[in-house]
Amino acid sequence: MSTLPDSAPQRQLESLRAQAISRWQQQTAGYAVQISLGMATCGVSAGAEAVWQALAEEIRQSGRSDIALERVGCIGQCHAEPLLEIASRGKAPMLYGGVTPEQARTLFRGLLQGNPPLANLLVDGSSRYRLYLLGDGADRASYRQYLADVIAAVAQAGLAEQTQIFEADCLLPSFQGTLLVVAPDETAYALRAPGDAARIVNAHLRDGQPVPELLAAPETIPPFLHTLNVPTVTLRQLRIASRHCGVIDPQSLDQALIVGEYRALATALGGQTPEEVLQTVFDSGLRGRGGGGYRTGQKWRDARTVPGAQKYLICNADEGDPGAFMDRNMLEGDPHAILEGMALAGYAIGATEAFIYIRSEYPQAVAHLKQAIREAEEAGLLGNAILGSPFSFKISLRRRLRMRRGDGAAAFHRRRARHAQPPPTLPEHARAVGLPHRHQ
Repeated sequence: MSTLPDSAPQRQLESLRAQAISRWQQQTAGYAVQISLGMATCGVSAGAEAVWQALAEEIRQSGRSDIALERVGCIGQCHAEPLLEIASRGKAPMLYGGVTPEQARTLFRGLLQGNPPLANLLVDGSSRYRLYLLGDGADRASYRQYLADVIAAVAQAGLAEQTQIFEADCLLPSFQGTLLVVAPDETAYALRAPGDAARIVNAHLRDGQPVPELLAAPETIPPFLHTLNVPTVTLRQLRIASRHCGVIDPQSLDQALIVGEYRALATALGGQTPEEVLQTVFDSGLRGRGGGGYRTGQKWRDARTVPGAQKYLICNADEGDPGAFMDRNMLEGDPHAILEGMALAGYAIGATEAFIYIRSEYPQAVAHLKQAIREAEEAGLLGNAILGSPFSFKISLRRRLRMRRGDGAAAFHRRRARHAQPPPTLPEHARAVGLPHRHQ
C-alpha cells in the first residue's frame, strides 16, 4: 500500500495519481464487463485485430454501454494468442486462447445470455475449480509463500487434477494482504495466517463447506480481476519488470500511474542523492540478462565516475537475437516502466539526455513509446524540472534501418550516423555525438 508522500516530487506525483484514479473510477463506474484483448505484435500477428473489430461491432450492435473493450499487452503466452479475457464485475475472469473472430462473436453473444460458451477455448480447460491469488504488492515474500501454500494444499487434498491456480492482478487494490478467489463459486477469502490456505482448500474445495470467518469484506474485493500468470507457468516465474504487461492499457498514462509507476523516480528525486540511488541498485543484486551477468549497480557507478560535462544514456532496444522479443514485449506492453527506469538511471549517473535505439521492425513499440514520451512530458514526468525538482531529463527515439550489430557500442555509433564499430572495453565509456571518451 502507498505511504504518505513527504517530499515535493512525491506530493506532485500523488496528485497526478489521484487525478488518474478519479478519472478511471468515473470511467469504469458503469461497467458491468471488461473485455481485454492481447494486442501486442504476437497477438496482432495471430489475428487479434480482426477479433477486435468483431467484438467492437458486436458491442455496438448490442447497444450496451456497460461493456468495455480494452487493448492490453502480452502476458507472455504468445503461443496462445489471440488471448481474450472476460472479466465480469465481482466475478473471476475467464481467459480464452486462440480465439477467432467468429468465436469471439459467439463468446460475446453467450455473455449477453449469462453463459459464455466455448469452454474448450478456456486456458484452464475443464477444471472443476479455478483459484485466483491476488496480492496488494506490499509484501511479495508473503504473497509467494501463500501461493506455495495454496499449491501444496491442493496437491495434498488430491485435487490437483481438478483445480487450476492462477495469479491475478487488478488496477487498484482495495484491500491489504492477499486474497484468494474461488471460482466458479465466486467466493473471496482473505489470507491472514500460514494455515489459512489449507483450511480453505480442505473445507471449501474438498468438503464443499465455505469458511465464513475467512471471507473477505465485500468492499475490499476489486470489481475486476485480471489474469497475470496462467497455470502452465504458475510458480515457475516471478514477473517483476513485466508484471503490468497484459494488465494495463499500454497507451494509458492514467493506468500506469494507478499501478504505481513513476513512484520510484519521485522517491529518488524527493530525497535521495544519486549516490544513494546507485547504492540501492547495487545492493539489490540486479544484473544484466546477457551472458556476462554484469552488475547493474557497478555499471551505473562506472558511468557516473567517467569525467565529462555532458553524459548520455542509451537504451539498446535493438535485440538482434533470433526469436528474442523481451524488449519488444516490454516496450509494447508497459512503455512508461522503461521511461521511468531510464530517468532513474540518468539521475544516478548524471545524464540529462537519453536515446532509445530501436529497430524499425517494431512499429507498435515505436508508436507506444512516442505517445508515452509525449504524455510523460506533458505531465511533468520527463523534460525540464521533473516533478518540480532540479533534475531535467529528455528522451528521444533513434530507429535503425537494418541490422548491423546488436550491441550497445553499435547503438552509439549509429547515433553518430556511422556504421557499427568494434566496442570499447565498456559500453558506458563509448563516445557519442562527437564528445571525447577515455578509450581511444
